[in-house]
Formats: sequence, C-alpha cells, structure tokens
Amino acid sequence: MMKIYTYPTPNGIKPLLALEELGLSYNLERIDLLKGEQFEIEYKKINPHCKIPTLYDQDGLYGEEMIITESSAILLYLAKKYGQFFPFNKKTEIKAYQWLFFQAANPAPNRVYYFKYFVKERNQQIIDHYFQEARRFFAVLEEQLYQNEFVCDEYSIVDMSLYPTVATFQKIDFDFQEFPSIYSWFNVISNRPAIQQAMNNIKIS
Repeated sequence: MMKIYTYPTPNGIKPLLALEELGLSYNLERIDLLKGEQFEIEYKKINPHCKIPTLYDQDGLYGEEMIITESSAILLYLAKKYGQFFPFNKKTEIKAYQWLFFQAANPAPNRVYYFKYFVKERNQQIIDHYFQEARRFFAVLEEQLYQNEFVCDEYSIVDMSLYPTVATFQKIDFDFQEFPSIYSWFNVISNRPAIQQAMNNIKIS
C-alpha cells in the first residue's frame, strides 16, 4: 500500500494523477500548508525538507519500503516501477527528461498562484514579474503542443507534470484560448477518468 502526503498545489497534484492513471490503491493524507502542518515533527521525520508531496511505498521498487520526495522524482519512480506512462526508448526518454526538468526549473506559473493565494500581503510588482515569466513558459509549451498531441508524442508523466500548472493557473482567470494548442491539450487530458478522479480527490482550494 502506498501513502501520499500532499496538498492541492501544482506540484502536490502531480503524483495523484499518476497514482490514479496507474490504477493503484493509496491512502491520501492532506498536509495543510496554510496551517503549517508541513513543519510538524511527525511530518518532518518523513520529509526533513518540510515540503509536499511525499510518497511512502511499503513495497518499494527494490523490495523494501521507500520514501520519495520531489514531485517529478515521484512521477519517475512510479513510471519506472510499473513500466507505464514513460517513453522508454532512448530517443524519447531524453526528450521526456528535458520536459520534466523544464517544468521543474521554471516555477513562474506556480509562483503567480502562490503569491495570489498563499501570501497575505500581496506585492503586485512581484506578481506581475512572475506573470510575464509565466507567459514565456506557456509560449514554449504552446509551440511544442502545436506540433504534437501530447508533449512527448504519447501521453506520459510529462503531461501529468504540466497539467496541474495549467489547471491551477486557470484559477486566476487566465484565458488559455490565446494558447489554443495548450487549451486543446488541457481539455483532452481533463476528460480522462483518472484525471477527473485525482482532481476530485484533492480538490483545488
């Protein structure tokens, strides 16, 4: 049995998508970031970095229990353990790593969400800065999806890593119709039953 410790942030949602797509049984423990539950002693024992998400796998990949932190690492772990949703040929594997790192290394869209919903004293200058960086992020993704149905040719954990960023960014009333390829891709993924179940389980607050 697996247990996921998380909260409805873009990174916190990512592992849930994979767990549901793989049809796995898991327990979900919501770590309320607004209440500071990530800093409680019991959780710090599991994840000393005091961040979400964290995955506990009782029956780990190497025959022993494992704790995995960092959302992209969790996605890779699940894909490799179960041999699904990852392009395992050499050419597309490198491409998949590239896009996973692209998402992880460009936090601007998630920063906009953070500063608008998690910071009490808003600094509009900071929000505007990250908003412009987010537009650059989405422009790159738009170009990739203009040529491909999914980010890496076939549906994979790469799409799962990027989907929550778009889902949460919509909460700030951003009109993705100006990025038609992203808009179409997002709607296709949103109609997948596993995605709907995952989003219902966590619920974006």
